[in-house]
Amino acid sequence: MMRVNTTVARSLPENTASGRHEEALSAAAEAIGDHYGARLISLALFGSLARGTSRGVSDIDLLIVATGLPR
Repeated sequence: MMRVNTTVARSLPENTASGRHEEALSAAAEAIGDHYGARLISLALFGSLARGTSRGVSDIDLLIVATGLPR
């Protein structure tokens, strides 16, 4: 299993929508790390959650940069 740094998720305020996304974000980061393994170059959080302007119905926007993906 590849370890993925989930520091971003741990730094989200607990009393906001961002804080409530912590568990899902951590699980997604770990699953993506497991799936791509050494091919994973970067995993970036963007959108309202990254900006700290998310709401309870906001989604989680992740950018996956990996080698060996189809063109």
